[in-house]
Amino acid sequence: MDNEPGRARARTGSPDKDNFMAGLGRKSYGTISHTKVNQFPQINRINNTCWSVENFITNPTDHGLNNQYNDQGVKGNTQPADPLNDNDVTVIVKNLPFTEGENLQDKVQQIIDSLGEVSSQISVVATKRLTTRFHNKPGLVKISFQSQDQKILILRNKHKLKDVGYYKHVYIQSSKSRIERLIETNTRTILRELPQGKSYRVTANGKILKKSNEPVSDTDNTDMETKND
Repeated sequence: MDNEPGRARARTGSPDKDNFMAGLGRKSYGTISHTKVNQFPQINRINNTCWSVENFITNPTDHGLNNQYNDQGVKGNTQPADPLNDNDVTVIVKNLPFTEGENLQDKVQQIIDSLGEVSSQISVVATKRLTTRFHNKPGLVKISFQSQDQKILILRNKHKLKDVGYYKHVYIQSSKSRIERLIETNTRTILRELPQGKSYRVTANGKILKKSNEPVSDTDNTDMETKND
């Protein structure tokens, strides 16, 4: 329906982008659908937030992004020069302690070795420590692998780190595009505007879940903002 807040009204010509916009609509509208619009004074701000994301997705070149899709919505064959910019083969590591003069490549290899026998199938192409916005936390570490299969293998075995004392608070997550991060950031903004918004949280996978008293798992961390854009 056209009057549903946050619902994208136009297709972008790209299946991936349409999925992003549809997801945004489901997240925002699904959370506030139980609230009467005429009793919700923050609705204008929420709508503005949703439409700013839609505009960012629909017109990426207006925001300094290269449009990688042609008129048929097919992604071009151009590969990024920096492997760390290819989200298909990169992951983010959170809470890896920082040391002055650190050899990041060695630190990353030690993490991979901690995953067991799968480590022999993994080849690290590049690593980078990102600048953190939190003074009491180490910067995130971005890792690029030789292939998407290697990345998937890492993600399937990342749970093993919780059994290694030194790495029990180190978490591995898939890298996200700037658009994905924007959607999740604005989803959290929308939640803060809801009367019951504090009762919900946004997971690292972009899902909106009701908070519980149980500990948050490694896949549910949300403080992933960095100065890498």
